[in-house]
Amino acid sequence: MTTRTIPVATAGLSRTSRLIIESAIFAGVVAFGYTLTPKAGEPAIWWPPIGAFIAWLLSRPKRDWPLVLGLGTLIRLALAVSNGLPATVALWIVTGSVIGSVVSSLALRRFIGDRVPLSEPYDIVAFGSVAILVSGPIAAISAALYRIVVTGTPLTWLSPLHWSLGESVGVLLIAPLLLTMNDAIAWWRTSPALRRVELSAVLLMTVVSAYLALFSPLDSAEVMRPVLGLMLLPSVWAALRIGLFAVTWTQVIIGAAGAWGLIRGVGVLMALPSSHDRHVLLFQTYSLVLAVVSMLIAAAFASQRRSVQRARESEALFRGLVEALPVALLVEGDEAEPSYHNGRLTSLLGAVDRALGVDAWWSRLGVSAAQRAELRGDDAVEGAPAPARAPVTADLMGADGTTRHVELHVASVGNRHITAIVDLTDRARLEGELRQAHKLEALGTLAGGVAHDFNNILGAVIGNLDLSRRALPAGHEASAYLSDAESASKRAAEMVKQILTFSRQQDQERSVLTLGAVFREAVSHLRALAKANVTVQLAEGQEVPHVLGDSTQLHQVLMNLGTNALHAMRAKGGTLTLALESVEVTSDLVRRHPELREGRYARLTVGDTGVGMSAETLERAFE
Repeated sequence: MTTRTIPVATAGLSRTSRLIIESAIFAGVVAFGYTLTPKAGEPAIWWPPIGAFIAWLLSRPKRDWPLVLGLGTLIRLALAVSNGLPATVALWIVTGSVIGSVVSSLALRRFIGDRVPLSEPYDIVAFGSVAILVSGPIAAISAALYRIVVTGTPLTWLSPLHWSLGESVGVLLIAPLLLTMNDAIAWWRTSPALRRVELSAVLLMTVVSAYLALFSPLDSAEVMRPVLGLMLLPSVWAALRIGLFAVTWTQVIIGAAGAWGLIRGVGVLMALPSSHDRHVLLFQTYSLVLAVVSMLIAAAFASQRRSVQRARESEALFRGLVEALPVALLVEGDEAEPSYHNGRLTSLLGAVDRALGVDAWWSRLGVSAAQRAELRGDDAVEGAPAPARAPVTADLMGADGTTRHVELHVASVGNRHITAIVDLTDRARLEGELRQAHKLEALGTLAGGVAHDFNNILGAVIGNLDLSRRALPAGHEASAYLSDAESASKRAAEMVKQILTFSRQQDQERSVLTLGAVFREAVSHLRALAKANVTVQLAEGQEVPHVLGDSTQLHQVLMNLGTNALHAMRAKGGTLTLALESVEVTSDLVRRHPELREGRYARLTVGDTGVGMSAETLERAFE
């Protein structure tokens, strides 16, 4: 996106207020130009109005150019007449100034575009070229035509050259000064006091050197001649340390001092053995060279600082992206370039001694030197396209002591090798769980189908048993057998009901339960099953809350856990402990177990002193 600089004195104001302030600034610049005129009616040593016009136009969109030109023309005419010029002369000169400023602004827009002018060295070259080759010659041609056509005054080659160089100097000193006002105010507001002192020292050094070189009396000017070269130092200092806006201030100070010195007939230039016209020509050339060189230095260093800042921001962005990756990343260069890795690699493989370097990580991956070279493609022919390398899987010991299953992706960029280590452990676990879920889903579907058919058979069996028992006379000995068969069939029907619940083909029925009753019934059954070397202990708390659940399933869970515990202790004996208590889940516990919610809960605990479960059994504990 491109931007346009507006003089800071008008920033944030209404359109009318901005025009008033900008008009006042333009009038002040033009009035300052008349102080650079040796005598009434003579051309100035350098002339600011075209530079002010160009800055005003460049700071405005093209739709405002007619308004700017109209206001500027009226101000120029009024000041010209007030300084003793006839109206016709003033109109002729102002017309040439307007044409020069418009053509110059269009040329700069063509080269620079709509971005902030003077932000790159190329902009300075374009600005200097337009000032010397367009602005100055147009103004010189206008003045020469007036002399020849209107007054009939003969011209020498030196007069148009003076006019041309004077206008060029005015453009190069005034336009950059006005266009960098935003930068100057922003710098002053944000810079520390020490930097402001530095700027003040640069300007003071400029004033002192300009006074010594351009205002020294003629009898001592010979001694001060070397100061003319030293005047470059403050501008270079400002270019290197501060910015372009400070350079424009130093140039205006030197330009004003030089012009006033020539008008008063003092300074090292006036002491040269030559005519006054040649003194002016020498000063104009010196000002042009000094302005262009110092602004080029400032723009070059500003561009370099922006490049360094962009590089730092890009590097910070790169590091942020690399650190945010869920993949361990290792970047290796040659011996002259250090390796780089993100935090994910350290958390996966652990930190290593810097003296060992990345070799320690490769050794932890179990990759030999030959495999490492093959992964990198070190044996590839130089200049040939790198062959596609398939990812390599490996098992390694992670920083937490667990075995991690990883996948290595290696790519080469120049002389750097980039290794991405993708941890597949969790994915493999999830894939296993997904396969198990598919198996259970298939099993549930099969069980549901069988259970439906079996339930139909049981229905017929139970019905016929009931009819047979009713058909027998009272007290018949077969009635007891039929009752036992009916009870067994009903237990089978309950089992079918559980199978249908497991297969999700029947809704689970839940009701409000008093856990104590279910708990005590399970304990009594487990005590009956326990051998003599196993003790079953019961711990039931007070005010245990009611829960919503299925008593049959809860009883089954307690019996399964208790039976497994009794089986684990059948050889050496031990203690089976069943506890029921009320607990309050707090926010601290919720942070450790996000699946919980704060509130009052009932907790069932089944513990034993047996041999415990293996890892494979523990994974299937809730099946």
